[in-house]
Amino acid sequence: MDDVEDPRWLEFKSWWTEKGTKRHIDIKFDRLSGQSEVVIDSAAPVLNSTSKYNQLSESMLEVIEPTMLTTSVDIFAPHGEKARAFDFFVGARFKVLGRNVTLMQCGRKTGVWLNSIAARIAAIRVRSERTISTAFVILRTSSSSHAVFQRHRISHFLT
Repeated sequence: MDDVEDPRWLEFKSWWTEKGTKRHIDIKFDRLSGQSEVVIDSAAPVLNSTSKYNQLSESMLEVIEPTMLTTSVDIFAPHGEKARAFDFFVGARFKVLGRNVTLMQCGRKTGVWLNSIAARIAAIRVRSERTISTAFVILRTSSSSHAVFQRHRISHFLT
């Protein structure tokens, strides 16, 4: 877990269908500067607008020249503050260039890093739960009315 490389860039992909065209967006977040780079339609051809998008037959549709937009943007987390590294994960939702985007895939290095962070957080959670349950047992053995009140507050916290 400790030998996991901390990548400078967290890389994610997402996509949506717009007017018969499958659009792709790549989002790279620089953990050092906090800036994000967004590439729209880097790998997506613009499909013929007369054909209706169908995921099963997409490769059979006539392809028009792809378009691409690259820009640096500030991405804000749902809580309104500028997004930080821990706000980025597969399934996270952001508003990017006026469009709601759900991160659907991540790069390999990003995935390894996210899994290592998740394992660290899970270990902290287990230690915290043990500490709280130990405090609960200590309070439960006391017979004072104050301890009963404290036990009720702690059990309420655990549920």
